[in-house]
Amino acid sequence: MNIKQKKVLIRCADDSVIILSFVLDDGHFVKRLGTKEEIDLEISRHSTAWEPSRLPIKGWEIITDEDLPSTREYRNAWVNHGLDKPKGKKIEHDMPKAREIKKNALRLLRFPLLQQLDAEYMMSLEQGNSEESNKIAKEKQRLRDITSDPRIEAAKTIEDLGPISINPQ
Repeated sequence: MNIKQKKVLIRCADDSVIILSFVLDDGHFVKRLGTKEEIDLEISRHSTAWEPSRLPIKGWEIITDEDLPSTREYRNAWVNHGLDKPKGKKIEHDMPKAREIKKNALRLLRFPLLQQLDAEYMMSLEQGNSEESNKIAKEKQRLRDITSDPRIEAAKTIEDLGPISINPQ
């Protein structure tokens, strides 16, 4: 089944953006034209669940998939500063926010690994295997230091920031 929809870029008061998939035809019940009034009504309905800092809405426009960043990994850092030039970039990244997203995601990824390494470390100590204990201690330190990587703060673009991964780059 082919659902027909329009993508709507919504500009929020805090310069963040929300991408709304406005369904024109779902193949069953929904059949709409996508008029300004219909889209305004849909935005109004959804906006009741949004953070107060995002309101009031500054405006909206129809966009295409080409207007969206290639990755959604840092989507909570997407912003639009009124960049509505026809060939301009519709969405940019708030880099301080993207850096925090990366650090928080790394913290979540490392937590279970640190727990596992803690157990392995204790077992290696009980077995008197100092070589293994040292190896585990180094890995635990690498994981603790991962959010302090200077490349995170130095990143000027999302490409510089790289994917969210706990593995050494």
